[in-house]
Amino acid sequence: MANQNQKVNGNGTTEQQVVQPEAQVAQQVGTEPQTVQQVVQPESKAGLGSWLKEHWKGATAAVVGLGTTIAATVTAYKKGKQAGMLEALPQQQPETEDYSLNPNN
Repeated sequence: MANQNQKVNGNGTTEQQVVQPEAQVAQQVGTEPQTVQQVVQPESKAGLGSWLKEHWKGATAAVVGLGTTIAATVTAYKKGKQAGMLEALPQQQPETEDYSLNPNN
């Protein structure tokens, strides 16, 4: 019987086949160069202008909120000051005369 690695040709000669073990094949596959993907980040510009472009909604809300708070504080101060002035004025005494139409009183 012929060796498993040998093949008999039609003309009576034998050829030997070379069989590589699977472990070597796996090593060859692993040695292929790996492709590395690089993610390009856009350059971030530092500064107030670029920050405002990115966060314009929040900045607008903060400015409106601050303005509303200041306006409410000033209004409350003025009303409190006015109420304090009115309290300092002398109060009118209620009239003691009776103007009713009842003659018995």
